[in-house]
Amino acid sequence: MQKATLKKAILQIRLMILNFDSTLFYNLSRKSGKTLLIGGWAIFFIWLVGRYLFVYDLELLAFIGFLWVYFGFFVGVLAIILLIIYIILNFNSLHFSIASTLLIILFNIPSVILILKLHNNIEKKSFVLFHNNTKIDGLKFNFVRGDSKKYIGELDIGESVMFNYEPKYHIDDARFYQDQEDLKLEIAYENGQTEIMKFPELVSGSCYNIALTEKFEINKKERIFFEIK
Repeated sequence: MQKATLKKAILQIRLMILNFDSTLFYNLSRKSGKTLLIGGWAIFFIWLVGRYLFVYDLELLAFIGFLWVYFGFFVGVLAIILLIIYIILNFNSLHFSIASTLLIILFNIPSVILILKLHNNIEKKSFVLFHNNTKIDGLKFNFVRGDSKKYIGELDIGESVMFNYEPKYHIDDARFYQDQEDLKLEIAYENGQTEIMKFPELVSGSCYNIALTEKFEINKKERIFFEIK
């Protein structure tokens, strides 16, 4: 009785294996690789656009990107294992798309390295959305750093402009330390007169709203869309 039951169970398991559609492993492997690749670049691109086009520090996306890389490693390993199982089960009927699937999964490695390198370079910059909130039209602004000068733009009342720069820093004990700089804002009037004001020191890797007020004072405020503290 027990032998008959065991034999029947073995036959059922064998039948399930023979009828199992192994393409499930292939599809999961390929979709995992594509999801990791597309999702990683999408997170980075949105974070990048937030800084360069809107001067917003999307801090939450940076955190999500870190989790994506961390958990993506384990998902990538699982995807390769599933692909290997599929190859073993279908060794006599292999196709070219198996190689392309493996390349998609493995391409995540240089992709992550490139994203981290680009992120590190961008994090060294400070991004500014500068507003002319005075009651004077046609003011021309220059950003002055020591002996160098960067033209920001000509702004009428209520207009704004975006710019970024990389604060100076030094490396000590394998860590980055930002140096103090003498920053200035040069204002040129339509009559040719100029005025120089002290520009606030900004932390690298951050986004700021900076406005020149009616009293010709500079107001500084961090421009953060999402923030994790």
